[in-house]
Amino acid sequence: MDFPILAFQHVGKVSDLALFSGGGSLDIRGRDFTGAAAILINGYKSPTFVVISDTRVLADVPPSQFGVPIRTVSVLRTTTANSENTVISFEAAVPSMLVTPQTYLVQRVLKILLTTPGTDIFRPSSGGGLLSVIGPTPIDPSAAHALVSLRIQSGVREIISSQTASGPISAEQRLSGVDILSVEYSPGDTSLDVRIRIISANGTSVVAGVAL
Repeated sequence: MDFPILAFQHVGKVSDLALFSGGGSLDIRGRDFTGAAAILINGYKSPTFVVISDTRVLADVPPSQFGVPIRTVSVLRTTTANSENTVISFEAAVPSMLVTPQTYLVQRVLKILLTTPGTDIFRPSSGGGLLSVIGPTPIDPSAAHALVSLRIQSGVREIISSQTASGPISAEQRLSGVDILSVEYSPGDTSLDVRIRIISANGTSVVAGVAL
């Protein structure tokens, strides 16, 4: 099954919660809330929320969670600055949506880049290994670009090789190359923000951001 939407989202820091409006809403305090795209309460999306400031959000409790103890609250945002955590969000539309050739190509490239070699039991050698750059031990920031480049080159070689071996693929879905636009690495929390241009065989391109 293809997922039309794939997004990397950062989790804001939640430090305090309070009920208001008769218990149907939450007053969420913390930081890094600017640019919030969704609020998850016990894993369910809040139907309505308002970002008051970078440190405060008001969010309605999902109807399915009325009267249920609040166990987890996550503020997901799409901005890439000052983030400590990242989650990958997959959403499937019902009824299903048509996956465009560009979306297919982006998904394929990101899947390979984020696969660590040895973790796929069916193809142990598969994967660009980009996640290895953000290991528990900080790396020299000056070496981040070179390490990211090596991982991306490895992933691109694998994809292009598989295209040659597989059946016919449209030019829009066939990878031609990947350009690295920027690499930002923070040794403090070993976070990595990479922007790449994914180029298809017909010359069209898509810019994607990978924040880890």
